[in-house]
Amino acid sequence: MVDGEEKTISVSGNRISNNGELIADWCKAGYGIAFKSYWDISEDIKAGRLVHILKEYEKPRRPLQFVYSAGATKSRRIRLIMDHIINGLRANAPTSS
Repeated sequence: MVDGEEKTISVSGNRISNNGELIADWCKAGYGIAFKSYWDISEDIKAGRLVHILKEYEKPRRPLQFVYSAGATKSRRIRLIMDHIINGLRANAPTSS
């Protein structure tokens, strides 16, 4: 949002990849900026290898949803993996700054 109005800005560049790790490496090497999950790059941000920019233009976060078959609700394995993901996200959540 800019002055209370949503704006669309086209971007272009000379690099393209569907490999998130490679994109983070390009950013660390100074080849540009990227829109990445904080969970993917939290260690690089904490270590100062990457910098979080344009915070004021971020959209609100959406809640994480788990989708699984009805019969799986009683499964201990499903509950354990859900707990593991939730704890991992909490441990790597960005701090307000």
